This record gives sequence, structure tokens and C-alpha cells, in this order.
Amino acid sequence: MSINQDTTAPTQESIFENDYYKETQADILAHETKKTMQTLFIMAALLFTSDLIALSMAHQLTAVTTAYALVFPAIFAGLAFLSRSHPKFSMLCASILMAIIIILTVFIAGVQSILSGFLMKGVIVYLLIRGWNHAKEASEARANLAAIS
Repeated sequence: MSINQDTTAPTQESIFENDYYKETQADILAHETKKTMQTLFIMAALLFTSDLIALSMAHQLTAVTTAYALVFPAIFAGLAFLSRSHPKFSMLCASILMAIIIILTVFIAGVQSILSGFLMKGVIVYLLIRGWNHAKEASEARANLAAIS
């Protein structure tokens, strides 16, 4: 055995020092944030479309009712833009806002309104769940990136 021989074990690179891991987490953050934003935009479009269909079926489609029909979709669109920086907060606000919409509908139109538009409410609930999953993934990627830096 030689005296100059290196007996130390080779050091392994930490996963947190890997540039590929950092790049992957940044890509996941961008992708999941974009998906959260798209989900909120789809919800806004569905709400506006369903309101327009309901108003036209009731022969109440005027400029004033269209403006009122734009209020909640505009809020959802604003939440979509907010989701770029705060995806979980945006989904929380969207969930609360959707609950308020359903409660107002029940208060104004009665309990039978829960069953009317059941398919649309089901799609909206699915989109809320999907948006929460994307927001959760984006928050985890943001936390991983913060741990690296």
C-alpha cells in the first residue's frame, strides 16, 4: 500500500445542489401555475356562458343583465391572474366564491335550484378539485425551489 494513496470516499453530490433538480422544479412550478390559471379562466368562461344561456332562455338578455352576468366571471378572471403568484390563495378564493354563488342561488331561487344546472355545478366542482391539485403541486415546487436557494 502506498503512503500517498487517497483513502477518503468520493463525495456524492446532494440532490439540492443539482442544477437539473432546480431546473425541473422551476419547470414544474411554471407548468402547474399555468394549469391553475387555465382552470380559473375555464371556470370564468363556463359561468359566463351558463348565465348567458339562462338569460337568453328567459328572454331577459339585455345590456344590464349581461353586465351583471359578467361580475362573477370577471372576479374569476382576476383570480386567474392572481394565481401566477399565489395559486393556493386564488383557489381558496374561487372555492369561497363558488360557495357564495350557490348559496345566493338557493336563497333567491329556492332549494329546487340546487338540482337545476346540476351538470354545470358538477363540472365546476370538478374544475375546483383539479385547480386545487395544480395549486398544491405549484406550492410544493415553490417550496422546493426556496429550499434550494
